[in-house]
Amino acid sequence: MLEENEVSRWLVGKYIDTYAFADGRLEMRWKGVTLPYTMFDKDQRQR
Repeated sequence: MLEENEVSRWLVGKYIDTYAFADGRLEMRWKGVTLPYTMFDKDQRQR
């Protein structure tokens, strides 16, 4: 889930690049800008 900031507000409905590294790290980018994100358990409920 992308954290809300100046860049991510404009990305609703757009594609971003997702990178999965061999050491287990993930990175989300849009036009070369790394985007902050948080991971959550798919079974976790949002309130």
